[in-house]
Amino acid sequence: MPRATSSLRAYVLQRLALTVPMMFILLTLVFYFLRAAPGDPVSQILGERNAQFADVIRKQLGLDRPLYIQYFDYLRRIFTGDMGASLFTQRPVAEDIAHRLPATIELTIASMAVAIVVGVLLGVVSATRRDRPADVASRLTAAVLYNTPIFWFGIIMQLIFAVGLGWFDVGGRLDARLPLPPTITGLYTVDSLLTGQFVTFLDALKHLVLPATTLGLVLSGFFARMVRANMLQSLQADYVEAAKARGVRRGDVFYHHALKNAMVPVATTIGLTFAILFSGAILTETVFSWPGIGLYVANAIGARDYPALQGAVVYYALIMVFVSVVIDILAAWLDPRIRY
Repeated sequence: MPRATSSLRAYVLQRLALTVPMMFILLTLVFYFLRAAPGDPVSQILGERNAQFADVIRKQLGLDRPLYIQYFDYLRRIFTGDMGASLFTQRPVAEDIAHRLPATIELTIASMAVAIVVGVLLGVVSATRRDRPADVASRLTAAVLYNTPIFWFGIIMQLIFAVGLGWFDVGGRLDARLPLPPTITGLYTVDSLLTGQFVTFLDALKHLVLPATTLGLVLSGFFARMVRANMLQSLQADYVEAAKARGVRRGDVFYHHALKNAMVPVATTIGLTFAILFSGAILTETVFSWPGIGLYVANAIGARDYPALQGAVVYYALIMVFVSVVIDILAAWLDPRIRY
């Protein structure tokens, strides 16, 4: 077995082994932080008028037991694949998350596409026109986008393009009067295209554009700055100077030599950012009433729904670990200089 392959395999196994204690620490922190916060889920369920039934409900939910017993029961359920049932929907948390997961995946993929296209474009324009007006404008645009609050940006986008111009729809993934596409991937835009439901596809796209653009544009500012920095570094490399000395055209030097090598660290960052974007869509889903896991988590936090929030954290953690390991493997494959 080649040494590089053996080293990479050892690294992957090490990362997977570290997943267990990392998950244990994360789940423990979530459990105790939720219960240390002020408020009571039983009061959220019953309200003030039915306070006399609080003890009965608390006993039914197991919240009257000592904290350490609740904790060990919680760990036992998690590591056996049982996320418990939501305190409000009374459905299994795993079922709720599985139902909402495709919506978050669809929003994340669309947002990442917007972020990559806009970010790479701004970064390339800025790097190839260094210290010119286009560079200043691109850097200013990237800085403004990256530092714009998502919730504020989302509201502004709604006011302009949905309320003012009426170009797009907000709230949900699809008009309630339209039939849902057959479930193939769970992504409405993809499933409607695969089944030839073009009216449904256009409506799903109208609902998707604003939240995806909002989240993608904010993230594009980070990509633009990173592409610019790596592009400038590549343009000063020896192989670029050698290409210029051989008489290679300016455009080929920029895009086939400098950009290709500058995108290696950017590709790694894109993968990690995808995982962060997946878990960071809470504000966007809340602003646009997008029925994904982010909105589910926001509602669970407000309602003190312990099982729902704990189950969502488990899913987020597993996704983060999986994506980070995959990105490490891809980085080693793209760049042979990387060794573990």
